[in-house]
Amino acid sequence: REYLVPNKKISWNPTKSIEVYEGQGQFQYINETQIDFSAALHSRVNESSRIVLANPEDQLLKTFNLKKVDDQWRIDINFDGLVISKTDLNRSFSFYPLWFVDPSKSFLVPENVILPRAITANATRLMQLLLLGPSDQLKNSVITSFPVGSALSFDSVPITNGVASVSLNEVVLKAASQERQLLAAQIVKTLTRISEVNSIQIKVGTQNLSILNAPINQTAPTWEQFYSD
Repeated sequence: REYLVPNKKISWNPTKSIEVYEGQGQFQYINETQIDFSAALHSRVNESSRIVLANPEDQLLKTFNLKKVDDQWRIDINFDGLVISKTDLNRSFSFYPLWFVDPSKSFLVPENVILPRAITANATRLMQLLLLGPSDQLKNSVITSFPVGSALSFDSVPITNGVASVSLNEVVLKAASQERQLLAAQIVKTLTRISEVNSIQIKVGTQNLSILNAPINQTAPTWEQFYSD
């Protein structure tokens, strides 16, 4: 962002999407104020952190315009999001499964999302994605146990000494006993994929959510009856 023209420093949204290309790509010098980049498009990571594979014939083409600002060259782009190689994606990102519920309410079903490896906010991001529900591709095959309107009451999931604290809004109190167990299983199975998380506390505001047969600090084995693996 530091090297963008002033208006793009403000408006550019790097999190809108990620376009992933194969190989090294090719830069083409057009003139002293324009450089084009082209490569075979491998995939896109959309705003909900799902990876969508490109068609074999799809190409990536990006134009980078150069402008002088206070006698220094700055980059002017007309697109949001990041452009990275497949190699960089594999090096810097990891797949994390979100866990939803099969229609019989007997076991959990995973759906992978992709997130940066070195980001401390991944617990928050995973909870936000889990609460949004399954993708369009999966929504007819699974359900979620969170009542409609469920959200984080605080916009973060802090991790302290290996304990992740998930604070939900009061909408979650609408969930019946079985649904509370299932939504707890969804949360625990999803967040324990993060290596720094050993257990999870589930709250409504600052109070612990009452869940049948659940300890305050829930671990992966707490809900193993819902795990099919």
